[in-house]
Amino acid sequence: MSYFQQILNLQQKSPRMGMSVLNSVNSDYTSHCSDLKNCYLLIGSEKNEDCLYGNWVYESRDCVDCGFVFKCELLYDCVDCENCYNCDFSQDCTTCTDCAFCYDLKSCQNCFGCVGLRNKSFHILNKPVSKEEFSATKKRLMNDKNSASEFLLQFEKLQQTTPRLYNHISDNENCVGDYLYHSKNSFACFDCKYLEDCMDMANSYYGCELSYEVMSSIELYNCNFSNFCYYCRDLDYCEWCFHCSDCFGCFYLQHKQYCIFNEQYSREEYFKKLAEIKTAMRRDGEYGKHLPSTILFEDSAVLNYFR
Repeated sequence: MSYFQQILNLQQKSPRMGMSVLNSVNSDYTSHCSDLKNCYLLIGSEKNEDCLYGNWVYESRDCVDCGFVFKCELLYDCVDCENCYNCDFSQDCTTCTDCAFCYDLKSCQNCFGCVGLRNKSFHILNKPVSKEEFSATKKRLMNDKNSASEFLLQFEKLQQTTPRLYNHISDNENCVGDYLYHSKNSFACFDCKYLEDCMDMANSYYGCELSYEVMSSIELYNCNFSNFCYYCRDLDYCEWCFHCSDCFGCFYLQHKQYCIFNEQYSREEYFKKLAEIKTAMRRDGEYGKHLPSTILFEDSAVLNYFR
């Protein structure tokens, strides 16, 4: 039996958590979250208060129906926004206040139906207006369905005709990816923050370093081919491990070290066994790759699912 098959067998036999909620108050109906207060139906979110119906919401308050927002307050139906306040139906906005139906704005205030603006205030459909005209137009659109429908068509046309950035990155050094921020020497990383010397990462935040092919993780060091691991170092082929180090092919462990396939070893035994496994996997062309789909479909339980 190959080591890939052994990893897959252990993965299938390990009990899976229905929900994962850490250090939270009055936030029972959330999952893959931590440090929440008075939150409901959030997924993959941290350090929020009074937020509802969202995913990947971080350090925010009073946000509803939002995804991938950071350090925001009083947002509704917004995506990929950071440091925004009292904004609705907006996407890819940073440091904006009192904006609605906006796309790709930075440091703007009181904008309505705008696209691609920088450091602007009191604009409607990218045109400057007076404070009084802004309030009157916004009130009219909110109370007249025909005017609102025409406005939405104009806003959609404005989005289609305004040049767009090819990616969304800032405060990076020597990085390639999209929605990548505050990182250094990281390549092919997406929806990540605070990475250094990483490659092929997704949905990883709050400081990951020297890691490769990792998804949905926090504060990792030298981890590879792993998912949903928090506060760990020196892992290979692991899932749902917390505060662990020096583990290979492990699932659902907490505060463990020197484990292979969830079995405990001494330090000397661990490194000897690990060297043997990696040598064999390299010889068979397995090490350095994710579990191939051919192994998944060889398993009878997986096959039965598709029959």
